[in-house]
Amino acid sequence: MRNENHDLKFSQPLIVLAIFVLIIAVLIMIFSSISQARKDSIYQTYAVETAQYINQNQPQLATLFNDMFPKTECIINRQQNIPCAFPNQEAIARLLPSSLKDWSSTAFIKEGGERILMMRLSGDTKELYVYPEQKRLQLQKLLRGETTKIGWDDYTYELMGKEVVIAVKDSNGKVIGAIMRSVIEVQ
Repeated sequence: MRNENHDLKFSQPLIVLAIFVLIIAVLIMIFSSISQARKDSIYQTYAVETAQYINQNQPQLATLFNDMFPKTECIINRQQNIPCAFPNQEAIARLLPSSLKDWSSTAFIKEGGERILMMRLSGDTKELYVYPEQKRLQLQKLLRGETTKIGWDDYTYELMGKEVVIAVKDSNGKVIGAIMRSVIEVQ
């Protein structure tokens, strides 16, 4: 009789533990789905805004990527007052309206051989270092037109927060570059 009573006492905590673990697993799944829905919503908002901007300014963006975007790194040396021979902030501001929300957290990227170049709104252009390599490959696929969408993620530490990257196509549908926007969230 004693052994049966002892087995019964051991099984009750085991059942309680199993229920507790099940509740924790369900809560994790719920919070994970809420987080994914939030990510999808933020990505969609930024993607739609950026796509509208691209549609409204397609000729200007084609000019920026095809004619003004440097093929090499170009960083203005402000201390020695040596300007680049590439577009400066005023030229970009004349070409493109600043109608995107959080315009100052916007950059342009373009593939330059095996490198990815990023041009800030100031005209400064430098190689975009992306880590890990998987994210770099995602950006390259987008810039080559091999994929139409990449997720909201950290691609660079040049911009604050995670970035949404949307491809810019020319009038023939060929990808000529991309707009990278840092997601600014107000808490």
